[in-house]
Amino acid sequence: MKHFVIYIPGLGDDVSIRNKLLTWWRFRDVQVQLVPMNWYGEQDFKKKQTLVLQAFDAAASKGFAVSLIGESAGASMAINAAALRPATHRVVTIAGLNDTFTDISPSISRRSPSFVKSVKAIKSSMALIDTNKIHTIRGLLDFTVYARHTRIDSAHNHVIPAIGHIVTIGLCLTLFSPYVLSLIKRG
Repeated sequence: MKHFVIYIPGLGDDVSIRNKLLTWWRFRDVQVQLVPMNWYGEQDFKKKQTLVLQAFDAAASKGFAVSLIGESAGASMAINAAALRPATHRVVTIAGLNDTFTDISPSISRRSPSFVKSVKAIKSSMALIDTNKIHTIRGLLDFTVYARHTRIDSAHNHVIPAIGHIVTIGLCLTLFSPYVLSLIKRG
């Protein structure tokens, strides 16, 4: 099976660093495409979601098993996109905000209304996804996205030995990338 990963970054959206790190994933027989959300940009939620769905459709049309990885804020978009594409192979959230019942700071809400809409859509999206396809990864301690907001009941919830939000994401992109990819490649 040929695997294709669509990687959706969080609010930081630093594309250059992530692109460099994701190039190493190709050595593990996985094609990767980073789809930046520009969360603080002017595009609305639906336009951002369309970017992910177009990348999904392009990869699927080439015969790939397509998985979605969303980090932090990008987790909400990964879940929402997977709800619209039942053929999604796996969804992996890394330090992801997977809970609609969390408070988003007023500052972030003002700067990124598309993120707020993405989080609100999670509840209806979860009703459409086979939770057996979902893997959540979080660190031991994360003071940005707390464990209770990352965990998804009836999904596969994983904890890695990391402390801190950025550290967890960084480790999943580098040292723990073989582990992340093994979750995608499992039968």
